[in-house]
Amino acid sequence: MSIFRPLISAKMRPALLFTMLALVVLSWVLLKTPHRAPEATPSPTVVTAKDEFGRQQEQTQTREKRKAYLAEHHKKLALGSRSGGDTCDYNLTHLGSALEAYRADHSTYPAKLSELVPDYIAHLPNCPSGGKETYSLAYTVSPYGYQCTLGCTEKHEKWAPHYESLKGMVYPEAEGDFIP
Repeated sequence: MSIFRPLISAKMRPALLFTMLALVVLSWVLLKTPHRAPEATPSPTVVTAKDEFGRQQEQTQTREKRKAYLAEHHKKLALGSRSGGDTCDYNLTHLGSALEAYRADHSTYPAKLSELVPDYIAHLPNCPSGGKETYSLAYTVSPYGYQCTLGCTEKHEKWAPHYESLKGMVYPEAEGDFIP
C-alpha cells in the first residue's frame, strides 16, 4: 500500500473531468460572446434659464401679435352696414377669435364677455341691427368653462349665425333669402 492516497476517488474522476471540461467551454463561450452595453436611457431634459426666457419671450410676442391683429381689425367692427347679416357674422367671428385667444392664455373661457376688454378686444361690438351691445346677453359658458356659445338676441336672431366653441361659426338653415 502506498503512503499517498489519491485525493479523488476513481469513481469521481470522470465527473471531475466533465465538470472541468464544462468550465473550460463555458469560459471560452463567455470570452468569445460580445458583451452588450446596457440600454441607454434618455437623459432628462434640462431647461435652462435661457431656454425659459426664450419661451416666455415667444409667448409674449404671440400675445402682442394677437393684440395688434385685434386692434387693427377692430375698426372693421364699427364699420359696415346696419343691415345685419355681414357685420353680425364679422362681429361673431371676431368675438370668437378673442374668446379662443383668452382660452389659450387662461385654459377656460371668460365668465363674461367684458373680461375680453381691453386685452383681447378694444370694446364689445354693437349689434348691427339693434345698434347696441347685445352679444353679452346671448353669451353662455359651461359650468367649468370648457365650452361657450355666443349668438344674437336682436330681431334677426333666427337667421343670424352664432358661434360655438366646439364647432366655430354655425350658419343655421332658415327660410327666406338669407344665404351665408
